[in-house]
Amino acid sequence: MCPGSSTDGFDSHRLAQSLHALGALPASARVTVALSGGADSAALLAALIECCTRSSQRAVRALHIHHGLSGSDALADAAAQIARVLGVSLEVARVQMSSAPGLSVEAEARRVRYDAFRAALSPGEVLLTAHHQEDQAETLLLQLLRGAGVTGLSAMPAVAMLGHGQLWRPLLAVPAAELAAYADQHGLPYVSDPMNADLRFDRAYLRRVLWPTLTARWPQAARTLARSATHLASAQRLLDESSVAQLAGLQCDGVLQVAALQRLSAERRAEVLRYWLRAKGLPLPPTASLLAIEQGVLGARSDGTPRVVWPGVEVRRFAGGLYASAPLADLPWTTAVPLVPGRLDLGSLGALEIGVHAGVALDAGRFWLRRRAGGERLCRAPNGATRPVKDWLREAGIPPWARTRAVLCYDRDTLLGVIAPRVAWWAVSAQPIIEETGLCIAWLDPPAVLFGVSFIEPAQAFR
Repeated sequence: MCPGSSTDGFDSHRLAQSLHALGALPASARVTVALSGGADSAALLAALIECCTRSSQRAVRALHIHHGLSGSDALADAAAQIARVLGVSLEVARVQMSSAPGLSVEAEARRVRYDAFRAALSPGEVLLTAHHQEDQAETLLLQLLRGAGVTGLSAMPAVAMLGHGQLWRPLLAVPAAELAAYADQHGLPYVSDPMNADLRFDRAYLRRVLWPTLTARWPQAARTLARSATHLASAQRLLDESSVAQLAGLQCDGVLQVAALQRLSAERRAEVLRYWLRAKGLPLPPTASLLAIEQGVLGARSDGTPRVVWPGVEVRRFAGGLYASAPLADLPWTTAVPLVPGRLDLGSLGALEIGVHAGVALDAGRFWLRRRAGGERLCRAPNGATRPVKDWLREAGIPPWARTRAVLCYDRDTLLGVIAPRVAWWAVSAQPIIEETGLCIAWLDPPAVLFGVSFIEPAQAFR
């Protein structure tokens, strides 16, 4: 029997059993319920409060995401009333949805909702959502219609990491009707989400048009489909265990060795790639993108630098290594920036730490930081050659996408130095200035994708 399954209806005891089956809530963890304003989350919150009152006196709070859509105000009002009736604090997070042409409203609402969840969770905090048996079954059917593989057909996991905390779904075996009955029994002032009745949306169409026909023939469809999702999740865990072992011999510092990857079968290679991306927290590739990696990246010339992009991800090849990351931002300035001691934020690229001798003040208007424009040249040693900066960067094994983001330090119009992750090169002409001022610039917390494979010691590379 699935955790929480019963013929006696939903109540706080059944919720307690479901939570225990998931591993029991950590004693010190704060618990938050995602409260939509609907019946399902209202029932979850009420039952959880009863569980905590009866056992641990654990503090519970509620979190509502306001999407700014039609009906959002009514849902927020209902969430506030439910929280007030149950005596819990409620945080309302307002999110901004993109209106880009062709963007799925359902997908965008889900994206911004989970981004808000991640931002709201403190370390170790547990977020409970009220996804139920029909939600799980519908997710499986929708994934089938989208041509998903085993990962997608595993539907929603009962426990997952989310930001600094965890996401728990303890009601995946509980029918929606039981949750609505519990909410009605306790007189909770919930409302229905208008999106659930709008047949423009896939899930609403499935729920309103297809689901009644399906369950008229197969009354236990929700239960059996949810069970199938559980079986597929077990199969995915076995595949993941195999991929973990495989990756140990394929990567170093998150970079995959292309030659070793190509020795795998096409099916095994695809599974390893999917796991590698999931382990980085990146969206999985559509079938077309996976094929593009296989043919256009892995099959490219060894000196090529091909790239495949899909929403939220860039996969690149360089010097025999395969890199994956979220889209890489540019340096956050377009004009010269005055060189000032302290920390200079580079956004998602990290930060520059700029230091000088104690008591030294750099001449205002003399020293600047600039982006590369091309054609810069640098002499790094007495009697050495003055060479293009691009050649120094290439020979150091720095990837092309990192070379374009190198920071240049100038004394007015004279190039003094080049700063990149793990690199700080100074011109011969800069040495007197460095001795006088103690100038030192270090790149802090850069994303790993800015590191080149040549920084890996040869004896350790891809072992």
